[in-house]
Amino acid sequence: MSNSQRSVSVVLSIVFILAGLGILALFFFTLNSDMKIRDNYTCVTGTITKSTKAKSGKSGKTEVTYSYNGEIYEDIQILTYDSTNEVGDMIDIYIMPEAPAEPQLLHKTYILVFLAVFGVLCEAIAIGTLVKQH
Repeated sequence: MSNSQRSVSVVLSIVFILAGLGILALFFFTLNSDMKIRDNYTCVTGTITKSTKAKSGKSGKTEVTYSYNGEIYEDIQILTYDSTNEVGDMIDIYIMPEAPAEPQLLHKTYILVFLAVFGVLCEAIAIGTLVKQH
């Protein structure tokens, strides 16, 4: 392997190491966020009342209705759109007692699994490339 090929290989390995570390950091940040929500918020069941797909640069919109401490919160927008959600579906939402009109959702498990696997894969590729050079 020539010096220029080795240099390119080292640079690409460093890029994969940094990308992998960034993805794994995002995984742990997301996991930690979900754990804090589970520990500090109250889980209630909400009913989806509106679910629209994203259109030309605008994000999708999902609204839910739920009850918390005897008060009904109707058509409250949540900050996510999931194509598997349909009007009438029941979902778990998390309520902070101090701000019950600002529901939170946990991240989907497949997102966490994807981040973890992709991060580890980037690290494996980078380390494999570096080991192969020596």
